[in-house]
Amino acid sequence: MKKILIIEDEILVAKSIESMLLNSDYFVIGIADNAKQVKRILLSDTPDLILCDIDLKNERTGIEIIEEIELKYDFRTIFISALSDNSTLEKICSISDCYYITKPFNEKQLITTIKQVFVGDGNNNRSPSKREINIIRLIAKGFTSREISEQLDISYNTVETHRKNIINKLNAKTMYEVVHIATTENWI
Repeated sequence: MKKILIIEDEILVAKSIESMLLNSDYFVIGIADNAKQVKRILLSDTPDLILCDIDLKNERTGIEIIEEIELKYDFRTIFISALSDNSTLEKICSISDCYYITKPFNEKQLITTIKQVFVGDGNNNRSPSKREINIIRLIAKGFTSREISEQLDISYNTVETHRKNIINKLNAKTMYEVVHIATTENWI
């Protein structure tokens, strides 16, 4: 079951999104309206997907929050916003593994977009996530799993899980082979 975090500052909208997700058998790990709440939720669970409003009524935008946490966690993002100006769209495009839905939207639009996000999650998707590329880059530099965990401020077990996932995703036998593939594909 895919786990989803909702970042939305309008509680009625957040609860409506949560209801849509529950109707489609997704698991909501939490609702947050600011960076502090997001970090608190991420301490206990990591989502597969974050649904994120852009224009939050606090000191930081949804884009800024995602940019900060995407370096530590491996997830996909669907931005949900009434904003659709070129500047906003350019900022969204700079974030890996993200999609966009314009408000207002309905349940069918939301669930269809979520399904599109997860279509590539099988063995057909060889491209590593931004987090995985960061880990491959550090491995290529000779960092150990312990050093990587300190560098990225994540647990040793999380690094080891990423290493296993990377090997499986790329159908490789060793990390040396992973680094070779990443170099050949210009991922690093």
